[in-house]
Amino acid sequence: MCKDNKFIVIASDGVWEFLSNEDVASIVAPFFEAKNAEKAAEAVVRESYLRWKHEEEGIVDDITCVIVFLDVKLEQQEASATLLGLAGGQNKDKQKESADKANLGPTPKKNTDN
Repeated sequence: MCKDNKFIVIASDGVWEFLSNEDVASIVAPFFEAKNAEKAAEAVVRESYLRWKHEEEGIVDDITCVIVFLDVKLEQQEASATLLGLAGGQNKDKQKESADKANLGPTPKKNTDN
């Protein structure tokens, strides 16, 4: 891995038998820009299936693909981080207030009687 990597593709031999690394990267790249890993995986599986059908008569076996986008922040992730006090370096009072508002209840106090 290097800092320029944008995604990870984990796939079965049903993908790699008919698609090169470059083929897969060119299929996935537009979906990375659109932040849609699910559609990227579907496109890789579809292309693998089509190539398999073209190369082999009547046999298609094991086409599996999982794609992980690296360093992509979705709106929902940003909102969750803010709610939990992870963004912006909130202090403990603000974190407690955020937890109370989120209906998580107050932070339990430590027993210092020991």
